[in-house]
Amino acid sequence: VPLYHILFETVLVLLVIRLVFMKSYNISSNSKLSKKEEEELIKEWAPEPLVAPDKGKFRSEPRLITGKSGPIVQIDGIKHYNLTSLNFINFLNEKKLVEAAIEGVRQYGVGSCGPRGFYGTMDVHNNLEKRIAEFLGREEAVLYSFLYATASSAIPSYSKRGDIIFYDEAVSFANQRGIISSRSQRRSFKHNDMEDFERLLKLQAKFDQENPKLAKITRRFVVVEGLYINTGNILPLPKLIELKYKYKFRILLDESYSFGVLGKSGKGIADHFNMPPEDIDLMSASLEHSVASSGGFCCGDSFVRLSGLGYCFSASSPPLFAKTALTAFDCMEAKPELFTELQTKSALFRNEIAKIKGLNVGGDKTSPIVHLYLNEPTSSREADEAKLETIVQKLLDDHKIIVSLAKYLDHDELHLPTPSIRLAVTIGFTENEIKQVARAVKAVAKEVCSK
Repeated sequence: VPLYHILFETVLVLLVIRLVFMKSYNISSNSKLSKKEEEELIKEWAPEPLVAPDKGKFRSEPRLITGKSGPIVQIDGIKHYNLTSLNFINFLNEKKLVEAAIEGVRQYGVGSCGPRGFYGTMDVHNNLEKRIAEFLGREEAVLYSFLYATASSAIPSYSKRGDIIFYDEAVSFANQRGIISSRSQRRSFKHNDMEDFERLLKLQAKFDQENPKLAKITRRFVVVEGLYINTGNILPLPKLIELKYKYKFRILLDESYSFGVLGKSGKGIADHFNMPPEDIDLMSASLEHSVASSGGFCCGDSFVRLSGLGYCFSASSPPLFAKTALTAFDCMEAKPELFTELQTKSALFRNEIAKIKGLNVGGDKTSPIVHLYLNEPTSSREADEAKLETIVQKLLDDHKIIVSLAKYLDHDELHLPTPSIRLAVTIGFTENEIKQVARAVKAVAKEVCSK
């Protein structure tokens, strides 16, 4: 027997003997504290806060809107211009939609009280899914009752462990959660940079050539957005489609902010570029913004309906919302000029603030989502956010204009966006109101940034 074996076993035996005969620790044998010592310890003890201290990012007493929301709102009885609403085509107060909602309550009640697979499906849900598929020229559509759960459930329904997801680093938080939940390998590329994306595709193609067996069972997806809420930029879809057929991957497209906004008929990014929707494998979109209802939907030519967690385990959308959305699609089809008007007013606002001092204007020309960035940022994110928040508050207090500092979950974002002020243009504003708001934004930015 080797000597080191004997030494090792001897050490183990000694340790066991020591543990067997070691005196056990008895808490009751310890001397008790005196009354005075107990009082001193209690006096010195300071509990840790359950919530991190407020750093000024949130108002403890938020201002509340009274009455209907829209481009003009009442706060404390005073008229304010609202540039935070994503009610792009002003359907929120559309008379036909209000009447449809009332009719839906009378016909179906106020809720469904069950998931789609467990007596939560009503005829109006199926009717809406059929209507969406027809409107977009796709084979099938599936409703989700909660917008956040739409993309975050749809992505892991397709991409699984072992697959690869390429994604734009500016995708929204819901898409990020879906990517993480899929447990797939993930590769990010620079925002809207198709050259950087192709670089990753070439590296993957090289790896696949070296590992042909693995390549046969590995599926490839790309997660992108038609209109990015975090930047206001529009996806370069033609180049993406070109890369799709060259490198063979599937497109998971989130149109939460481009559906009902882009294109001649509001059908989204494919309509905007006049491209066939069949080039997109899966599209998810919102019913909460332009449609002025609730929830979201996915549509495509073939997919597994029951694999989305948000579909299986969430109560279905209240039927009154489905009824409202059906009417909204009728209105969108009957009034395609709404989308031209939105794009025109978005371009007008951008033109009016193009030479704003101290800030850079982010986003595409026809995008109604506008981001304002400091053109001379510091090395401190908190300092930059504080300066932008000063602009936000001065616009609210001095000009009765509501805008918002773009909020993010700083420690949870895969790629934390640059601090910015986010505004949204809607068709509810007249051209004179748009010019008035732009002048106010320019004046306040000049005042704050010149200090």
